[in-house]
Amino acid sequence: MRLAVVGTGLIGGSFALAARAAGLCTQVIGVEPDVERGREALRLGLVDELAATVPDDADLIVLAVPSDRVAALIAGLHAHAGIVFDVASIKTPIVAAVRAAKGALPQRYVPCHPIAGSEASGPSAARADLFRGHAVVLTPQAETRPDAVAEVARWWWAVGASVSNMTPEAHDATLAVTSHLPHLIAFAYLQTIEPAHLAYAAGGFRDFSRIAASDPAMWAPIFVQNRAPVLAALDGVERELAHIRRLVETGDQQGLAGLIERARTRRRSFRAPGSTVPVITIDGPSGSGKGTIAGRLADLLGWHLLDSGALYRVVADAALTRGVALDAADALAVLALSLDIRFVDGDVWVDGMDRTLAIRDEAVSAAASRVAVLQPVRDAVLDLQRSQQRPPGLVADGRDMGTVVFPHAPLKVFLDASVEARAERRYIQLKNKGLPVSLADLRANLEERDARDKGRAVAPLRPAEGAVIIDSTDLSIEDVLARVLAAARARGLVIRT
Repeated sequence: MRLAVVGTGLIGGSFALAARAAGLCTQVIGVEPDVERGREALRLGLVDELAATVPDDADLIVLAVPSDRVAALIAGLHAHAGIVFDVASIKTPIVAAVRAAKGALPQRYVPCHPIAGSEASGPSAARADLFRGHAVVLTPQAETRPDAVAEVARWWWAVGASVSNMTPEAHDATLAVTSHLPHLIAFAYLQTIEPAHLAYAAGGFRDFSRIAASDPAMWAPIFVQNRAPVLAALDGVERELAHIRRLVETGDQQGLAGLIERARTRRRSFRAPGSTVPVITIDGPSGSGKGTIAGRLADLLGWHLLDSGALYRVVADAALTRGVALDAADALAVLALSLDIRFVDGDVWVDGMDRTLAIRDEAVSAAASRVAVLQPVRDAVLDLQRSQQRPPGLVADGRDMGTVVFPHAPLKVFLDASVEARAERRYIQLKNKGLPVSLADLRANLEERDARDKGRAVAPLRPAEGAVIIDSTDLSIEDVLARVLAAARARGLVIRT
């Protein structure tokens, strides 16, 4: 495998080092217009040789150059037989520019963005572990070949990153807030600092201003190319600054304390790089087999299992037992937070009592579907759901695991089946547990729940973006499991089983 790296600075050089360390390539060719930087990359061993252009026999081509140069390079590689991906932190303008120039994107081009970096730049800043524990976003388009997406995802996983898919528009809007705006504010803040201030600067200055040391050749094009999302993000922070100014001017200490507490809570919810572990989400309607598949998959991989539906069932069961109205959102949220819920060897214990069978009662199931649409209840259980993301990995099944709880999961599965098949499966399941049940009633109940779950305003039941959709109506458990495992292998989540 021959890897060509166009741009041998921090990101390109780090990918070259990481790919070599993972044994993914036999040769690395550097394409670097900056002669001195190219020589440095060669001297440091980032590349094996330098070339003026991308070799025709390169198997994988990484474009690690400033964002305003990416589109022209992609257009120039339109007919290249290798797989091409870029690492720019904007996607929509690049995709649009290539389409404008060539009419369509190259089929083997995969737009990418690793959410990793440093204020340092150049070949000397490169390191093999830069991407470990960090997220990488892929934004494949209609023209993009699935095998190219799978191959690029496999490489990113091999160098230690997690992989998820987004649309270019969603990516650019998100990164404008999480990356571009912080840099812009840091650059602006440093304009207010005089040399005399630095003698009295300590941790606060160091932490806040670190990213202001970033490369202007990279960041100036980003702000211009991602202009609309960046301006929208600036509007938001300007409103917050105006609000803070009013609080300070009026001496509203309580208001300031509340604002600071909200900021502190959001900051604490951030997972530091290195804590990321892979997640496979399996969503679908009731009776689609998602619980069975999730359990089998977790056992096979040796991963943790999250039965998210059990949490809502527990809340519903407790509400029915204690006489809490199923539409009393705030009371239900308080109840949810007060419960001691433990998953032990497949059983569900609540406040020291085994409620495994009780929460599978059809009345509890119907109640769970009602309480699950209430935002305060969802907020109460969200942290508990996400806390289950522990090494070596998590299989999470439910109705909104891929759309809400783990939107950046590298593999999202949506498992469906006809209502007839689902009703029959649930009938057999409940009969085997010795519970009284009617097949006709089950079917009617499933149809009612499907309509309610799909039509609800909060987290409606639907496939997540980029989900692998499997209709299990005529498939065995083994057939479905094989398809999920194939999808996991294609994303580099599973090497062998």
